[in-house]
Amino acid sequence: MRQMKDVRGLKKRLEGVCGLPSFRQQLLHDGAVLDDETKLARLELPVDLQLVLLSFGSVSQKQRNEFSFAVARGRTSEVQRMLQSPQDPDLADEAGETPLLVATKHGHAEVALLLLEAGADVNLPNRRGWTALTRSSAEGRVDFVRLLLEAGADTECAGGESNEAAALFQAVQHGHVGVVRLLLGSRANVALRSKSDGQTPLTRASLSGHTEIACLLLKSRAEVDAADDCGATALMFASSRGNADIVSLLLEARAGKDMVTTRGTLFLSNKIGQTALIQASYAGRLEVVRLLLRSRADTKMMNCLGESALSCATQQGQTSVVQLLRASNAP
Repeated sequence: MRQMKDVRGLKKRLEGVCGLPSFRQQLLHDGAVLDDETKLARLELPVDLQLVLLSFGSVSQKQRNEFSFAVARGRTSEVQRMLQSPQDPDLADEAGETPLLVATKHGHAEVALLLLEAGADVNLPNRRGWTALTRSSAEGRVDFVRLLLEAGADTECAGGESNEAAALFQAVQHGHVGVVRLLLGSRANVALRSKSDGQTPLTRASLSGHTEIACLLLKSRAEVDAADDCGATALMFASSRGNADIVSLLLEARAGKDMVTTRGTLFLSNKIGQTALIQASYAGRLEVVRLLLRSRADTKMMNCLGESALSCATQQGQTSVVQLLRASNAP
């Protein structure tokens, strides 16, 4: 006890003994409850203290909403008072939002810390399957992501029917480089696939044009040729969108130049058998076509309609691409 300054510090030490957070502990001295701020130096040592472990009481929906309101407004002292009643830090409001999610949404880090200290489940999702880490990743809140990861947040935790609620998918989708870097540093799964379309973080980054993120994913050993449910790869998406920098990265990582789609997808002209070169030629992506030709992409390949890169470029009136393909002896 001599190493601890106050009752709060003693309760923190007792958490490892009783298994309950300090908010669910009461320390009594001569029958009187000691405040957390009580200095231990004021007590004559040695001293007998009684530890009382508190259970959560019943809480009405109105009280839940009041708690959520205090969290949303960042009223730290009010939240602390409610937690000391004690109140379950995981009780959701009428919208199904947990207090930790609400604190994350409104950017109240001090309140989030209080909730975590009170034993809030860092991985508890809302009705959409989103966790606090998902939301902070989607919104690019680097400080919150770091806080939640340190609290043991699961980078793959995602409820509902789609795992796109996973933190890495959201950070990639919204182009938050700093968050992606933190998640990868915590060994987030780069091979995670969307249940809705089979896309990986790398294919999503390539589709969205996030070059630095694509580079980070490749450095974290993301599979360069991972195809989605339609057989589309990162190289196809980057080529279609004309993202030459990403195309260069993927080619340096030895992406398959002549892979083909197995089903139609709106992102790639909705045709089976599309290659990166055919799609880039169709869309008039001159610089990408040049990169693919330098990498010896097969100009003879055709899609399900018998269309080659040259015929697609010709049909779409992509004059510069047509000239480049003809100069490369494309049939």
